[in-house]
Amino acid sequence: MIAGAGYKVSKHGNGASTSVSGASTVLLEHGVKFTDNRDTMRRSLDEAGICYFHAPLFAYGMKYVGPTRKALGVPTCFNLLGPLVNPCHPKNSLHGTANQAQLRLYTNIHQKIGDNYGVITSYDGYDEISLTSGFKFVNNNFEKVFTPKDLGLNYVNHEDIYGGSTAQEAKKIFDSVLENTCTRAQKDVILANAACGISVLDRNLSIEESIEIARDSIESGKALAALKKFVEINS
Repeated sequence: MIAGAGYKVSKHGNGASTSVSGASTVLLEHGVKFTDNRDTMRRSLDEAGICYFHAPLFAYGMKYVGPTRKALGVPTCFNLLGPLVNPCHPKNSLHGTANQAQLRLYTNIHQKIGDNYGVITSYDGYDEISLTSGFKFVNNNFEKVFTPKDLGLNYVNHEDIYGGSTAQEAKKIFDSVLENTCTRAQKDVILANAACGISVLDRNLSIEESIEIARDSIESGKALAALKKFVEINS
């Protein structure tokens, strides 16, 4: 969605370790073949606006701890490390954290690095904006607590944003958002998260303004076109 709005996105992700589906899982369902080829990744960023770093291809030690992480089935320190070690070292980043302590940890790290960042956490345990509660958003300019109403959105129920019980169900939900056929609750949650990312990339934009940019990305079909181009280049 952010790529569909005309911004460049580099994502460092992996398959699921403590949930049904991770970023890599959904992409695999679309037929994506992960690569560390610089030319392919550069083309993907230039033409689709998206560059995906599959963690085991770059953080080589991950492939050795992956089976153990899956066997444990609970979050470990690698859940915290992964987002912070994006191989392309982006100057702008947005992270979701599961609680206030993690939010403070990430914030302190970014302040030491001196880059442009945003960190969010929901007040009921989600490591993203869930709209099931208020959330805190910290960036270079402010630290604020927002409610869905502050963004012109409605509160949603936990069951409204259920991510599915299989990788195939997760893909179906993912695609429905980009095709603009998802539920209002699903769409609003995606808009809120994308808006925070856009507002980090463009400091002149408020989250409220960024929501409308994200909305246009979906409703115009630009977000879906970005995904299709990404899949075409990386298949």
